[in-house]
Amino acid sequence: MNDCGLIAAVSGIACTIIKSCSDDEISILSAVLTQLGDTLGTYLTQKEICKKRLSDNNDDNADNQKEGNNNKHSELNKNSNNINIHSITSPENDNSNANTDTNPDTLN
Repeated sequence: MNDCGLIAAVSGIACTIIKSCSDDEISILSAVLTQLGDTLGTYLTQKEICKKRLSDNNDDNADNQKEGNNNKHSELNKNSNNINIHSITSPENDNSNANTDTNPDTLN
């Protein structure tokens, strides 16, 4: 059905409803069909937005995976140059109270 055919069909349905329904029934039917149209529009809009977000997230994940693979070696190199401060200052390694003097005359 082409665009004019659809318009003609909808107009024909409207004329049939006008001839067979009271003004109150037409008013209710109009409100119901408006709500139906709005609800269908809302559904399609939400579906398109969710589809776009999913596509964007998949693109971001693919980019992050590529970027992660490229940066993996540089991160390892960067981390291998860091000193683990926790192992130096942990309580079991804390020798701050220990006598570090190596002179035999002053040792406890």
